[in-house]
Amino acid sequence: MTINHDVDVSKAREKYKVLYEYFKLQFEDAKGQYFKLEDKSSKYLTFLNIFIPLYIFGFTFVLSKIPEINQLLLLSLSLSIICSFLCFCSSWSFIFRSLKMMTIPKMPADREVVEFFHTHENLESIYCFQVNLYREGILLYNDVNDNKIRLINIAYKEIAFGSWSFMLSICLLLAINWIYL
Repeated sequence: MTINHDVDVSKAREKYKVLYEYFKLQFEDAKGQYFKLEDKSSKYLTFLNIFIPLYIFGFTFVLSKIPEINQLLLLSLSLSIICSFLCFCSSWSFIFRSLKMMTIPKMPADREVVEFFHTHENLESIYCFQVNLYREGILLYNDVNDNKIRLINIAYKEIAFGSWSFMLSICLLLAINWIYL
């Protein structure tokens, strides 16, 4: 009887260990995704921080040099410039929101955890305790990551639409230069 009991305990312990390792890996993956999203947001923000001032300077300079032109052409150019500028500013806002400081989960390292390990000699209950901590951390990371992904995707769409408007502005400027100069 004791041999079967020891085998059953060993199997149960192995199951909890596998579960613990799985949740630990999932926690590390969620944590890694969080930092990758932070990095992506930072890259978008860097692009926008460089591009928007250059964009404003460039179009301010170019618009001051445009001769008297057809009002419809001027309106089209103005709308495309305003649209692209607003899209870039909107994407800037979404990127800032994705970089907002958020509470990220950490594994507790307080006295309560140490006391739990001392009071529970059963290894299965310790694995189960750790699994629950990792599960809670994974759920928190997933919520934060989902929000970051949503904001980054919106910012990307704004950048893409703003880029198309920017290209339209460039084409209109080239057409104006070709027609009027």
